[in-house]
This record gives sequence, C-alpha cells and structure tokens, in this order.
Amino acid sequence: MTARHKFSAVRSQRGGQKFDSKLEAAYFDHLTGLMKAGEVVGFLRQVPFHLPGSVRYVCDFLVFWADGSCTFDDPKGMETAVYRAKMRQLQVLYPWAVVRSLTFKRKTWVAEIATTGGQDA
Repeated sequence: MTARHKFSAVRSQRGGQKFDSKLEAAYFDHLTGLMKAGEVVGFLRQVPFHLPGSVRYVCDFLVFWADGSCTFDDPKGMETAVYRAKMRQLQVLYPWAVVRSLTFKRKTWVAEIATTGGQDA
C-alpha cells in the first residue's frame, strides 16, 4: 500500500513526467499550450532554492515569458503556514522575483502574487 498524501493530492503523469498532483500536471499542460502559442519561451520544473537555516524551497515551475519576464509559479490547492513563511524568506532574499501562487477557478488559472507585506522573514 502506498502512503497517502497529506492533502489527498493524487499523483499524475504526463508524457513520462511525474507530478505530485493533478493540479500540477494541469498547470504543466497549460504552460505547454502557452509555449505553443508563443507566450512562454520555456519553463523549468522543481527548481530548488536554499534559504537560511538549512531551509529548502522547491519552485514547481520557473517560467520564462516571451516578454522577457520570469515568474516562480506554484499551483496550490491549499497554502500552508510553512509555504507562506518560505515565500516571505524568498521575497526578502530575491526581491526581484515574482512569486505566484496559482489556483484553478471557473476553468481559468488565477495567480496571486506573493509579497512580503513590508515584513522581513
């Protein structure tokens, strides 16, 4: 018997690649479509960032847009306190980064940009 995911996420597979959730796989499909449309130049998956205190944050998708911008995209079914704390640290260390938490609502992706809210991590 395999271990259950703590948020009941169902692991998925697309083109030989494994994903931790159906939501993450669906965002992969979305980005692939945006690449075909020319809106996205490319993207990387599971990019690690080392934060102070031996903390590691793994960005689900590092997206390179056709306009030259770059976003750190994390499809989320649920944001945890640990995720929010890591986002605060990431924003302090990399203030130039655009970190987006994405949800899928009414058949569209909704991005919320993480901000430090003027507080240090």
